[in-house]
Amino acid sequence: MLPRGTLRAHEEDQLLKVRLACPDIARACDLVRTFHDLLQHRCGHQLLEWVREAERDAPAPVPSFAHNLCLDLDAVTAGLTLPWSSGIVEGHVNRIILWNQNCQACWALPCRMPRIGRRMALVGTSSCRGVGPAGVGVSASLARRRSIAV
Repeated sequence: MLPRGTLRAHEEDQLLKVRLACPDIARACDLVRTFHDLLQHRCGHQLLEWVREAERDAPAPVPSFAHNLCLDLDAVTAGLTLPWSSGIVEGHVNRIILWNQNCQACWALPCRMPRIGRRMALVGTSSCRGVGPAGVGVSASLARRRSIAV
């Protein structure tokens, strides 16, 4: 969602036409904008009011989202209020997942490149041995079979 005031004149006209043509889109847009403001300004204390408003008169997917927020309301409120962030941890998790996907690609590469693939796969499997999908450990015999199959 773009910040307010960044749309060009013709884009604002198009948005206004869509909002006038479909009140559900206008209502959903208003609720999403309000939730965005809650996130941006860390106004977790206003979350319950937003949830009640979303459950009362919003298009179909928004009340479901609001209900799911209520399943762990304390955690969501803390996330919207407190300055701490798990961004660093999430970054490490994403790095590990991408590394793991790269290892899986190294394992499948020789099938596609028969001439140079064997050498590349042998290099790749030594650093990736023992790692299965989603970081689940793989037995050494399975890892050995993968590297031998190359």
